[in-house]
Order: sequence, then C-alpha cells, then structure tokens
Amino acid sequence: MKGIFKGIKTLANFRFKAVYTLENAVIVPIFFMVYIISISVAIYMHDRIILRNALEQAAIEYEYRYINAAEVKDKNEMTEEEFATKVKDYIDAKTLYLNDTDINIQKKDNNIKITAKASFPLVTAYVGKSINTSEMISVNNPKKWIRITKALKEAVD
Repeated sequence: MKGIFKGIKTLANFRFKAVYTLENAVIVPIFFMVYIISISVAIYMHDRIILRNALEQAAIEYEYRYINAAEVKDKNEMTEEEFATKVKDYIDAKTLYLNDTDINIQKKDNNIKITAKASFPLVTAYVGKSINTSEMISVNNPKKWIRITKALKEAVD
C-alpha cells in the first residue's frame, strides 16, 4: 500500500512542477513584453516633450534674434542655417532615441513656423512613420503695441 501512495505523490509532484514550468514559459515572456512596451512608450513621450519644448524655445529665440532685433547687439552673429543647426544639436543632445532630426524654419507675414522631423527607431521599424512636430509663433512688436495702446488711451481721454 505504501508503494501506491508514494507513486501518487511523485506523480502529483511531477504535475505541479510541469504546471509551474508551463506558467513560467507563458507568463514571464508576456510580462517582459508589457514591461518593454511600457518603457518604449515612456521614452517616446519623453522625446516628444523635449522636441516640442525645444521648438517653442527656438521660435521665441528666433523672434528675438531675427525679427525684433533692433536693440539686440548680436543680431548678425549667427545665420539662420547656423541657428537651425544649433536647435538640431540641442534636440540631439537632450533626446534619448530620436535620429535624423531635420529643422525647417518658415517665415510668413507675422508668423514663424519651425518644423522638426525626426525618426524614432522603435516606432519607425514597425510602423514606418517618423515624428513630425511644428511650432508656430506670432511675431510681436512691443514698441508698436505700446504706441497703439498709448494712442488709444489718449483718444479715449
């Protein structure tokens, strides 16, 4: 009788080990896939935020240097191509995975549009699309607005 119970215990123990192995073969890869996907999404969001903030800063600095630059001493210190290269270098230094960054600056009337096109290797490999982000800023001329405001105040009084 002891031999039969001993055989059942070993069979039950064997099945338990087999189930444990099967769970590890299925659950662990799924867990790691979810983990890697969540880290990739976090890195993607980080790079998009850095790219957008860099474009906002670049648009403001471009307006300061090249549009409202009557009182700026270092106006002609840097050409627009050098400025675009400086923005590209800043983006490349701060982002984690962006490649092939291309900066384009367009001026139309009172608007400045700075566009960045970059590829994110983890997304580009599977989806085939790159990140396109642009930032537009309206040109402000503070001296002109102050004069208009003063003229309106005088007209009202």
